[in-house]
Amino acid sequence: MKKLTIVFALMLMLVGCGSKEENTANTNNKNNNAPITEEDTKSDIITHFEGRTENYSAEITVSKFTAEDEKLIESEFGKDSDEYISLQDNRPEYKVESFVLYDGDGNVDLKEVKELKISISNMNSYTFLSEQEIVKVLQGKENITHNYFVYEDNRNELPTEDDVVEMSGTFDGNSSLDFTIELKSVK
Repeated sequence: MKKLTIVFALMLMLVGCGSKEENTANTNNKNNNAPITEEDTKSDIITHFEGRTENYSAEITVSKFTAEDEKLIESEFGKDSDEYISLQDNRPEYKVESFVLYDGDGNVDLKEVKELKISISNMNSYTFLSEQEIVKVLQGKENITHNYFVYEDNRNELPTEDDVVEMSGTFDGNSSLDFTIELKSVK
């Protein structure tokens, strides 16, 4: 039953992905109720990387850190949180968003999986422990690099358009699902 649910959820995700970019201009609004166009969104993007394998596709987007991002952190963690207070002292220049999508034909057996560890070259490693988190990651609904920021003082390295970024995933409990994806800049 779980397999059917996972496959059904993945199918819904695949069907929904086809119209995502078309709807972006219609659904995003600024605070002044002026619609955000695709040009506005693209102007904030510094670099965008995409890659795929037989069963997985992935993307990484580096964009400017905006006041909207600061408001999201405030609403997620609160005004008195360390995360929010540190933004007041040292505001990031850029944010990194990363997604992976399982788009293979077969069923995904997560019964034996204890954790999913995803490593992104020149960035960090991220671990997902619960089955619910892992399913969200594989459906492309979970930003892997949530709250990964690049600062002006270069304590984090910003990938350039010439870089090839490697994303690898290791499933503890089912190594047949492991993946390595090379992501290249999309111009």
